[in-house]
Amino acid sequence: MIDTHAHIDTEAFAEDIEEVIERAKAAGVEHIIIPAIEPNGYDNLIGLVEKYEMIYFGIGVHPHSADKFDDEVEQRIREIAKHPKCVAIGEIGLDYYYNELSAPDVQKRVFRRQIEIAKELELPIIVHNRDSDDDLIAVLGEYQDGNLRAVLHCFSDSTELLKKALDLGFNVSFTGNITFKKSEHSEVIELVPLDRFMIETDSPYMAPVPNRGKRNEPSYVKEIAKKISEVKNMSYDKIIEQSTKNAKNFFKLLMVLMSIALVTQSAYAQDDYRYKDGSIDEEGEYLEKAPYPKFIGIGGFVGTNTIVEGQTFIEDSNIPEKNISYEGITSFGGTVTYGGLADYLIIQLGYAYSKNTKVQEESPGALPNIHQLIELSSLWIPNPHNKINVFGAIGPSFIMNSINGVDNSQIGLNTGVGFIFNIPIKGAGLLNLAAEWRLNFELKANEREVEVQPNPVVTTKIDSKNFYSIPRLNIIFYPDF
Repeated sequence: MIDTHAHIDTEAFAEDIEEVIERAKAAGVEHIIIPAIEPNGYDNLIGLVEKYEMIYFGIGVHPHSADKFDDEVEQRIREIAKHPKCVAIGEIGLDYYYNELSAPDVQKRVFRRQIEIAKELELPIIVHNRDSDDDLIAVLGEYQDGNLRAVLHCFSDSTELLKKALDLGFNVSFTGNITFKKSEHSEVIELVPLDRFMIETDSPYMAPVPNRGKRNEPSYVKEIAKKISEVKNMSYDKIIEQSTKNAKNFFKLLMVLMSIALVTQSAYAQDDYRYKDGSIDEEGEYLEKAPYPKFIGIGGFVGTNTIVEGQTFIEDSNIPEKNISYEGITSFGGTVTYGGLADYLIIQLGYAYSKNTKVQEESPGALPNIHQLIELSSLWIPNPHNKINVFGAIGPSFIMNSINGVDNSQIGLNTGVGFIFNIPIKGAGLLNLAAEWRLNFELKANEREVEVQPNPVVTTKIDSKNFYSIPRLNIIFYPDF
């Protein structure tokens, strides 16, 4: 679980923040995101972020404090946004319910400026809205050129506003008020697509039932997930899985974790530059051997494959193109690697196998689809002498599919990013534990027939092209030759 909006940097948590964090962990909360409110709280916010590994943050000025936004504050926001754990600009937006705190014109000016900062820094925005629907969606629409990512937090508005937000490509986030007895949010919850919502507590406010009236805290975020699962008639685990996936994608938490690893390891670069005999030359230059030599390695991996099939109808152009997604398909395989060319380059030959039985849920008489990927990849490592390596991968693939018993093969392209933990084993070699996100793209369409009407059976020809998204965990061993 990820609590995507919690103000645990406020005075309400000053006395027991340690206990709050421990309760969140015990409840299954993986990460907490704290959006900033106003400049006087920035120092305390950064202190918490740097103390607790699970906390990330957004930086900005809340509409209640829009009067405090000036050139000096803007410069401070820009500097703090460089922090490796800053994942958004926020909390920003409009609030006309309390417009005596900041005039609407001031709020709009500050809102626009902070959106511009977010776009310049390529960060998403966390948006506050109260009694300002028309102005808010108008301002957001001005800036949406396809590159603005936004989440409307504590979404408590109409289905009409939801549709406008979704049309602009934005996400929404739900909090404790959806659990209240007189809540009228069920229709909105039903309408929001599975890939466009997140969950939050908005701590210390809006504690959900059964804790209503108490100070809210991140451990209560599970109650929001329970309510959404009830309204959508889906399992609680599915809602947790999907909301967590959405939050990680929206805030790009995988990339943030990788950058933190890189920064952290750079801070200890001198230790990492020592070699097997512990030696360095007088000027700190490298001596003969790399600290984590990767010559020939062998290993395996397991992951989950999301297969997205794009379909273009050949015989009936009136049928629009569509994408069909199959998620959560187990993928496993093996790899052989060679790192003898350069410290920063690994050549990898991999094989991945997936069996898609989900097609049988739609067509009970169908055979499962079998997908086999042979990848020849080059892994480029910018920090090869660190204990934790980050890498990018690219190379050709040979893709072998069996679709309802019909075989086809073609050339594809694979690419990905990930990080590697180097674990030396004395007298044996080097063990690598790696996590990566690997994508495979088919380069040309495959013509096949699909059923468009079950009774009587009517088929038509389509051009089908797949891509495969596989987050996976790898174990590779490099013997000490």
